[in-house]
Parts: sequence; C-alpha cells; structure tokens
Amino acid sequence: MKILGRKKLITPVIIQTLKTHPVIVALIALLVMFSSLYPERFLHPLNFSSILRQFVTLTLFALGPSIVVVTGSLDLSYVGIWMLGGILVWLLMPILGMFSILVIPVLGLGTGLL
Repeated sequence: MKILGRKKLITPVIIQTLKTHPVIVALIALLVMFSSLYPERFLHPLNFSSILRQFVTLTLFALGPSIVVVTGSLDLSYVGIWMLGGILVWLLMPILGMFSILVIPVLGLGTGLL
C-alpha cells in the first residue's frame, strides 16, 4: 500500500503482531525505554542476573496455581497457606532466625490434618 508515493510505515504484519502478541510488544517497548534512559545500569550483566533470579522465583510460585487452574480443579486454598506462611516467616525471622522457615511445613501439616 502506498500513501503519496511512499511506502506505508505500518504494514499489516506489524498490526497483526501488535494484536496477537501485545505482552511481548510491551516488554520490548519497556526494554527499549529503560535501556535508553539508563544505558550504563540497565544493560549491565548484574542487573540481568538479578532480573532472572527474581523471574525464576515468581515463575516457580506461579506454576503450581497454573497447573491447578489448567486441570480444572479451582481449589486455590493452598495459595492462602503460602501467603500466610510467607508473612509468618517474615514476622518471625527477627525472633527465630532461619528456624522461622519451619513455620511453613507446620502450616502444611496443620492444613493436611484438617
């Protein structure tokens, strides 16, 4: 398609990509924006390793509920136990130190016995 003798800048392929993959387009736009705003810090290898470490943790926590939703059983009560365990570990960490992590199996055992 031509407009005033010039090739149209937005082709149908680009429009289709924007419609079918908006999240990927948004991530690329954010990458371009932050790399242009903070080129010396954003593109640093330490920043990428930090982003990947956080991404892995979030992905592992999201994988469990995703499998439950995909299989059709929508009982997500264990997510509440995860959140309660995380909050209790955060509150008990100054008092018990690393032993506060034992709260999570105790919560699981208590829930299982119900």
